[in-house]
Amino acid sequence: GDGPGGGGGGSSTNGTNLSAGGGGGHASAGAGGGAQTGGVGGTGGPKYGSSILLPLIGGSGGGGGGAAANNRAGAGGGGGGAVLIASSTSINLTGTINASGGVGVNVGAGGAAGGGGSGGAIRLIANTITGAGLLNVSGGGGGIQQTLPGGGAGGVGFVRIEAFNFSSFTPSVPTNSVTFALPNPVTLLNGPILRIASV
Repeated sequence: GDGPGGGGGGSSTNGTNLSAGGGGGHASAGAGGGAQTGGVGGTGGPKYGSSILLPLIGGSGGGGGGAAANNRAGAGGGGGGAVLIASSTSINLTGTINASGGVGVNVGAGGAAGGGGSGGAIRLIANTITGAGLLNVSGGGGGIQQTLPGGGAGGVGFVRIEAFNFSSFTPSVPTNSVTFALPNPVTLLNGPILRIASV
């Protein structure tokens, strides 16, 4: 698993004791991967980031599963993206913003499944925010294997709503990981700057 909360990879011992990958973490830690008797599942990724989403960081990937010799293992799901929508007037949300984590890959005999990626981040900033759309930062589910324990599920991500008036905003957030506040700076003050010296 890649990213600050990447899930740990599964393993195998001489083609036995297979274990699945752990889920990526973000606003919550990822779940650990399952394992055969004698094996050790991939660890779930840790929590990281801040509910104010400064800086704005997406989710992390789940770990891949272990495999016996000459067999395939399931890959981990990718982390959810990071979305910032800012308006100097208003935002009316009627659709869906999806920054969910990817599902761990299922696998056949001889390998273990991958862990799910963690949910990403969604931040909305405006004077007024209205509507009732869906904001999805759910973690991806762990992959499955018919005869082995599956991969760990990814943790949830963050949703941040910043406005002077959000009394008419009733979003659906499946993870209940949403915070409301008055508008803050769009980016970190005195943050690092990249300058191109030459091309």
